[in-house]
Amino acid sequence: MSKAQANLSLVGKIPALVPDRLDEMKELFADDFVWHYINPQLPQLHGDYQRFDGLQGFFRKLGELTNNTFSVRIHQAYAVGDEFVVAHACPSMTLDGSSFETDAVVVWRIVDQRLKEAWDIPSLHSLRSQSS
Repeated sequence: MSKAQANLSLVGKIPALVPDRLDEMKELFADDFVWHYINPQLPQLHGDYQRFDGLQGFFRKLGELTNNTFSVRIHQAYAVGDEFVVAHACPSMTLDGSSFETDAVVVWRIVDQRLKEAWDIPSLHSLRSQSS
């Protein structure tokens, strides 16, 4: 299996484990992993989360905001060279009484077969309403 294929496979394991089964994927992350969440519309979540415990903290905060309704599916993912995977994610949740799905791009950087860094960039203009 090529490095690009291995990286795609690694990223492909994540949606089924987020957010309720995060502990099952701890070994996929580098010790100095950083999660960058870029969303000025949610200043309480916007920022950098250090290490795996920081990622867990991010999903705890997200769970509190969404009454634990958050889920995600990957629409498409592409390997970019031997280090990056770009994923078109479709997160869904209920926030402030509105249920919706949106688009997001997550850029994963993978070093030595471990997730080293990720940039999660949700769309601010592609909300699709969902029935509750």
